[in-house]
Amino acid sequence: ELRDNGRLPSLLYGVGHDGARDNVMVTVSTRDIAAELRRRRWAFENTLYDLVLEDGSRCRVVPHQLQRHPVTMGIYGLNFLRFSRNTTRKLFVRFVNEEASPALRRGGFIVRVNKTIMCGFDIAGDGGEPQVAGSIIPPFIDIDVSNVKVGDTLRLRDVQLPEWVYPYRAPPDTVLAVVQGSRRDIIKGRGA
Repeated sequence: ELRDNGRLPSLLYGVGHDGARDNVMVTVSTRDIAAELRRRRWAFENTLYDLVLEDGSRCRVVPHQLQRHPVTMGIYGLNFLRFSRNTTRKLFVRFVNEEASPALRRGGFIVRVNKTIMCGFDIAGDGGEPQVAGSIIPPFIDIDVSNVKVGDTLRLRDVQLPEWVYPYRAPPDTVLAVVQGSRRDIIKGRGA
């Protein structure tokens, strides 16, 4: 019945900056969520929001576990994770400036080893509460590949993260990708 009235059933969970950890059932407007999805796209689940609860209290959250109907692809459910100093998120690795790389232009290619990096965020204010609502946790970690050569190994230590984002429990030697020779050379047995 909620969905028929334009509302999404949602669960608020996780540990907040104030120590709150109760799971709370909430409902949100399907129309508002659809509008935010269109506006934010990839960044939707990495945007901080203030969720106003029925008792009038506010909670800093990130959308989590968006669910879609399997047939209509309409929004079917959405949960919210309380955002605090200890919140971690998986951020997708994205390669940029591939067209500027001589190795990649000559037929080389990137073999992904890790598609995501688990990250923590140092964006809390003095009271431990995250800063401004609407702040966007980067939806991607961009890796510039304009200067890669065939045989290069791209490691976490080579990535420039925003100053307030840090890898969570990932050693600096974590391999993200390897640059291979052209597919033609590999088929002929010459490539590396």
